[in-house]
Amino acid sequence: MRALFPLLLCAAACAHAATVAIDVGHFIEEPGATSARGRPELDFNRDLAVEIESAARRDGLRTMLIGYDGFMS
Repeated sequence: MRALFPLLLCAAACAHAATVAIDVGHFIEEPGATSARGRPELDFNRDLAVEIESAARRDGLRTMLIGYDGFMS
C-alpha cells in the first residue's frame, strides 16, 4: 500500500478531471500462478483491487474496476 500512496496523492490532485482505472490484471482463461494452497493469482488480484478501489473512493476519487468478473472486455 505504501507504494500506492504517491499515485493516489497525485490522482487526488486532479480527481475532478479523471477516473482512476484499477485493472485486476488476470482473467479466467489465464488466472496466473497458483499459490501453494491452490488459490490462483486472479483471486489475490481481485481482493487487492477491491482494497485499492475502497481506499481511492474514501479519498474522494472516481474509480473504474476493470476485469473483476474474470473476463476480458
